[in-house]
Amino acid sequence: MAVLLTADESEIVRLLGEIARRARLAAGLRQEDLARRTGVSVSTIKRMESGKGAGVSLASWIAVFSVLGILDILRSLADPYAIDPFDDYGSRKRVRKT
Repeated sequence: MAVLLTADESEIVRLLGEIARRARLAAGLRQEDLARRTGVSVSTIKRMESGKGAGVSLASWIAVFSVLGILDILRSLADPYAIDPFDDYGSRKRVRKT
């Protein structure tokens, strides 16, 4: 089943794949090496790195980023305090019409 993403979501998946590819190359690993260490198939790693990882499970992304030592990147995406959805509301005051 194809996963339909918005342009912004597709860009995030593409960037995560690029980060994974660069980290793998910096570590001197082949895709096959990374697959063996993570338990994620080579074809899935290829999809992730090519920006087509939208349907890849979160567990696979975590495994790859963990082995590559860049799990903090995913943690920063999950930080509930990174963006405060109520930030603008505190500065606004309701004004009663008289």
